Amino acid sequence: MKLTKEQAKMVIEYFSQQAAQDAPVKDLDWKEWDKHMWMTNYQTSLAIERVINEHDWAALVNAALDYQSFDRDAAGYLHERGEDDTEYMNNYYHEVLEDALSAHIDVVFNTSKAA
Repeated sequence: MKLTKEQAKMVIEYFSQQAAQDAPVKDLDWKEWDKHMWMTNYQTSLAIERVINEHDWAALVNAALDYQSFDRDAAGYLHERGEDDTEYMNNYYHEVLEDALSAHIDVVFNTSKAA
């Protein structure tokens, strides 16, 4: 069964969030990072039956990492960027990061090719 465009985007979102969550960022070993990125790209490509551009995948996973970092500790995230931990800045960054994540999902799907 072929996935619809919206279903494929939901699968891409799910796999990118998992890839970000499982990313080997602690004691970063670039070989492990590259292997992780390749494997998660491959898994997602198989799941949606489309070939995903590796650079677009990396940008999406990094956007997901950024979003998850903010979600786990908004105050710390804002502090790292020299921002005050206010309701306004919290809402602003949440919206910006959510929009960036959504845009990257669109790019990954739109630049992927039929398998």
